[in-house]
Amino acid sequence: MSSRIVVLRGKTQGALNRVIISVIESCKTTGLDVTEYDLVKDPEGSGVIQDLQRGSVLCCFSFHGIGMYLRHEGSSAYPHFRVPLVTALGSHPLHAHASVRSATAFSAFLVASESHQADARTMMTAPHVSLVTPLAKVHSRHTPSPWEKRPIQLQFLGTGDFRAPSLLQQLDVPISLKRILTRAVDRTLETSATAWQAARQEFVEAGFHLPSIPPEDLAKWAREIDTFARAERTRRLVRGIQRFPLVLQGPRWSDTVGKQGNVTLVNNGAQDAALAMNETQVALHLSPCPEFAVHDRMLTAMAQRTTVLAAHTPALTRVFGDSNAIRMFTLPTANTLPGSLDDWLFDLFTNRASLEATAEAGFGWNNAIPDDYFGSKIVEAVKAFWAHRSLWGPEETGS
Repeated sequence: MSSRIVVLRGKTQGALNRVIISVIESCKTTGLDVTEYDLVKDPEGSGVIQDLQRGSVLCCFSFHGIGMYLRHEGSSAYPHFRVPLVTALGSHPLHAHASVRSATAFSAFLVASESHQADARTMMTAPHVSLVTPLAKVHSRHTPSPWEKRPIQLQFLGTGDFRAPSLLQQLDVPISLKRILTRAVDRTLETSATAWQAARQEFVEAGFHLPSIPPEDLAKWAREIDTFARAERTRRLVRGIQRFPLVLQGPRWSDTVGKQGNVTLVNNGAQDAALAMNETQVALHLSPCPEFAVHDRMLTAMAQRTTVLAAHTPALTRVFGDSNAIRMFTLPTANTLPGSLDDWLFDLFTNRASLEATAEAGFGWNNAIPDDYFGSKIVEAVKAFWAHRSLWGPEETGS
């Protein structure tokens, strides 16, 4: 088996760039040689094609389907050169719908939950979907400031577009659409279901059956449900904290949470995450997908020796158990009174030594992720890809 991978970069920045750096370092620790190509500077991927022509490439690797479109002599480059593209999806496969649907027979996907694995298999023709938990170890790009000298405030980072579910509003739903979707949010926090899976179940239990949806529209519907769920979880978090200074890092917050006296809105993107984590004692975490066990924002905070307070999910419990590496709280329900998290936070901050101990435990948990973890997972995915292909019968060339 070849021992070199080609890493494809696109319009990735900030936290994801740090993850890519960690992946590359992990691959090198695994014993792989790494060549990088920037598809922003070379959209046609001519450098990648020349590299593939030289041979001796184990696979290409990217995040979120970057490079899926590369073509050679009128068809997909990957089957032509018999080199698989292994791409890691950092969110639900429906958010990378275009890439997933255009996947060729020489594609393999890395996803972070069994729910995503199940959904991916229903919507793609790609041959293999592997589970990867957690992400690569995150290395701090800053020298963490002393924990006790940081301000007592809560930082929450979130990015994305929290639009209203306009497509779903076109349905003739017999009961309140918002009520159905709100219950779906509760279901995602209690189970490992994705927002889309939970919403479909809620619709069925409400006696409403979704019409047959073409695949090209399915992704739009599911993304809108997921977007609503993300915004609803954030609104509940903010409403639950009334007495503590809360800083929301990310764009478009005013449309999501409105105005609240203790809340400061900072229009920063993910590229400022590590610096923001380095300036606070506590980072609040709501996974964009509750079915994720670990998210890079958590590891980014841990790498800064910042205490992570995360909304409880079954996935987090499976990974962390009774570990002191994070503290988990129960996200308020839609009917919970404002300030429902204040007493819990007050009790936490009365024992700051314990909070600092959690920061140190989290720092150690991130550092304990094996340096070769992600690199070894890529190698496993390639081996599984070729094993899967051997079961197909006639050779496929892809599209």
